[in-house]
Amino acid sequence: MAILVANLGTSDLSVKVEGYDYFFPAKFNRSEPNDPEDSLSQEEEEFWRKDGTTSYISSFLCPDLKVSTSINEREKINYSFRELTEKLFQVYEQNPEKWHPLIKPCRIWGVIKTAVDKFNVKDVYLVLTDQPENEEKGRLDDTIHLFNILQKWLVYENIYVNLHPEIIKFKAVDDDRLFQYYYSLLSKPDINEPILASVKGGTPQMKTALKAQAISLGFSKLLFIDPKLKISSFLRGLPSETEITSFWKHARTQKYQSIKLLLERWDFGGALVILNDWRKNLKYLNEHINDSNLFNSNNTAASITKTLEIACNCLDLNVNRDTKLPQIISTQLKSQISSYDRLLNIYTQCQMYWELDHVANFLYRLSTFCELILHQVMHRNNGRFNDDSGNRFSKRNEITSLIKDRNREDWNQILQFLEKLDFWVDVRNQLVHSAQGVSKKSMQELHDSQPTRACPPRDILSVMKQILQARNGWLLKKPEYLHRFVDLERYYIYSDVREWIINKLMTEGLE
Repeated sequence: MAILVANLGTSDLSVKVEGYDYFFPAKFNRSEPNDPEDSLSQEEEEFWRKDGTTSYISSFLCPDLKVSTSINEREKINYSFRELTEKLFQVYEQNPEKWHPLIKPCRIWGVIKTAVDKFNVKDVYLVLTDQPENEEKGRLDDTIHLFNILQKWLVYENIYVNLHPEIIKFKAVDDDRLFQYYYSLLSKPDINEPILASVKGGTPQMKTALKAQAISLGFSKLLFIDPKLKISSFLRGLPSETEITSFWKHARTQKYQSIKLLLERWDFGGALVILNDWRKNLKYLNEHINDSNLFNSNNTAASITKTLEIACNCLDLNVNRDTKLPQIISTQLKSQISSYDRLLNIYTQCQMYWELDHVANFLYRLSTFCELILHQVMHRNNGRFNDDSGNRFSKRNEITSLIKDRNREDWNQILQFLEKLDFWVDVRNQLVHSAQGVSKKSMQELHDSQPTRACPPRDILSVMKQILQARNGWLLKKPEYLHRFVDLERYYIYSDVREWIINKLMTEGLE
């Protein structure tokens, strides 16, 4: 369920002065530009220009409500918005039939109306100010009593929402405290629920804090409702028209940075989860804001999603050479998929798991690697095992019996390397049955504790590499894979996937 969080400000109250046909804002920033499509009559221009509307409030409404006024150094009449709204609420309570038609909360009314009509909002959190008495200047513009007026007014208008007052009781220009305040307020909603924010009201520091914290907290469905200034509608007491905006590109940058960090640790599955979540966000945003870049961003995300799925399938050894690949990925990567090499994939995963200190996964893939080597050697010599379920030693004997020609020397070299790995294959089998943990440190301790022909843990990958380098990559699917991946120690499929995705993310992030 969507919620609305909005700053309540002095421009959210307009009052109709007896004897005039217009509603005048109690206090308003005159520098705010009018809607360029708005057309004002000469009379409307005269009422609005300069500080005319404020003069009507101070000249007619303030005396009527017995609100004290003063003349400032610029010879303009000043009055306390706090006092004005307090006394206005008192007379509103006493005589609602008279005062209700004279009160219009145009701006916040327009925001709430949009939230209710378009997003079915039931709960509205209004940030008010009730500053301490020693904060004399800021206290004059407090909105604590405006909340009471608005709450009563909405009921009379049959607009039923749950208004929740969120009261700032400290100096409303204290940046640090405001940032902490809005962080605490915005930490309450579910981060995956739609969040609507309106920052038009309040002090400049309040506007900045609400906007910054709403964006930085990473809400997946965050939209801003901005009331537009249309003076002609304002003077007639109509609800403000609104514009729905989103800082989605900032959110995209956050998502892309998270994906980049995961890819640097070869976590394609984690990156896929974040990207799928982001695509749901894009779909939601596209339903509510008009931005052609959303369509382009979704297309890019779709291609990246497909490429991440390829990497995940490769990690699961579930590769379909006929997989339909995104058109925009590199020819080089397409070639690696269409000419998929399972043995090289297993070796590459061993490299990755060793780099990440995932030792149990490393030993599992090592065992698979040694088994695949035997099958590949047999295949290269056009033979078949008598018993495919036999152990590795019986299969080695079959290969030795089969090979009679010049391949015998290559096989003897490979066999010597495999024997250096036998100890670690046995360790892996023991781990499976004992459900024990393992680390690089415990591997080294195990190696040092008993006489063995096994290579030290730090040399395992080097021994595997030497097996693949035998006879210029004889066991690999394509001879060029030897130099491109084994010799240069680039990670088959995964390096190109990672580089392509990061390049796409960074390129799109600049658009």
